[in-house]
Amino acid sequence: MGDYAAVGFDLDGTLFDHRGAATDAVAALTRQLGAAPEPNAIELWIDIEDRFYEEWRAGRLSFAEQRQARMRTFLPAIGVSVPPATRDLDGIFDQYFADYESGWRAFPDAVELIKKLRDGGVAVGVLTNGTREQQLKKLAAIGLADAFHVVCISEDIGFQKPDVRAFETLAFRNPTCERLKPSLAASVGPQVKLCSSAITPATILLAHEPRECGRA
Repeated sequence: MGDYAAVGFDLDGTLFDHRGAATDAVAALTRQLGAAPEPNAIELWIDIEDRFYEEWRAGRLSFAEQRQARMRTFLPAIGVSVPPATRDLDGIFDQYFADYESGWRAFPDAVELIKKLRDGGVAVGVLTNGTREQQLKKLAAIGLADAFHVVCISEDIGFQKPDVRAFETLAFRNPTCERLKPSLAASVGPQVKLCSSAITPATILLAHEPRECGRA
């Protein structure tokens, strides 16, 4: 990664294998609901997730409402009737989420990479959209709870990627900020290209899943 003094990471789809956990959970939910196997179920789920997560990010839905909206859209697509009661929708999402959470894992190289950077004297941070409780639980589940010099979660900082201010917040909270030159900083994640001016004009991009933000 070159001679960088600081590196900022996204979480979902970069360090945390969101798609892998979601794939397993969608397959389990389909079985539990008695629906016929749908070969494109995960693509459908991710597309619906993208749509309604953006509605939450824009403030048009609450976090609970975007989950309910996802279920209202997904269930008919796999041949399952939508229950009329919101509590029943919540119950189905809870079924999904239990399996999703049990499948939380890091990408195989993630923990080793962070350790190597820290051992090499590089300051590491994470910038993620989502709720504080959920994103911290993910970091703990994948063995990275105490791995970063700075953790910025959109619910805490008041800005969400791809807002440039989110990247600026990560950079300014970095312990190397006062001595950090733009050429010595790198951001790693799926939305860096939208915001590279926030930290460095020469940002690098390394992401396993190019569409994902903090989810669930």
